[in-house]
Amino acid sequence: MNKQPKITEETRRKFIEAFIRLNRNKEIDKITVREITEIAGYNRCTFYRYFADVYAVLEAIEDDILKDAGKIIMDDHAGTTLGSSIVDAFISLHERNHDRLSIVLSPYNRFHFIERLKKELMPVFQKTFTEGAVSVRSEYLLDIFFIGMISILSRWIHSDDEIEKKELTKIAESFFKNWLLRELPEQNHTHHM
Repeated sequence: MNKQPKITEETRRKFIEAFIRLNRNKEIDKITVREITEIAGYNRCTFYRYFADVYAVLEAIEDDILKDAGKIIMDDHAGTTLGSSIVDAFISLHERNHDRLSIVLSPYNRFHFIERLKKELMPVFQKTFTEGAVSVRSEYLLDIFFIGMISILSRWIHSDDEIEKKELTKIAESFFKNWLLRELPEQNHTHHM
């Protein structure tokens, strides 16, 4: 009985790795279950025990990253700015699982992932910067900041060694302090500087 969870996780991992291998050079709508099963070394019936379709594999990858990102940001946020916490979270995710993060932030999949990530993390932004109800203006500002952060992180992940991690963190903190904090209402962020 102890082997079953390990076997189950190993099978799931092989399907995900096969999808990643294919998705590096091929859009998701061009990937077939047959291609995934051939690379993973399993049959279609086994695939369907784990995933409803090819898109479900991508969603499983996104779920894993969203879970990790939220945990890292919430754990690391104490004593740091939210801007550096987001950068630190993505650098940590990148170091632990470069392939998965590269896939969800690839040009093929980026929009879907950004929307899911935004939905997951926006409450953290709102809680950090607002007291009570969130104004529509603040929502727009947080949206711009969030998408900007994801864009610079995505570029950094896909362009190896273009700039150092330390420089990336400085850019994010500057964006946070010199733009977002100046634009949000004063009473909402004085303790986050």
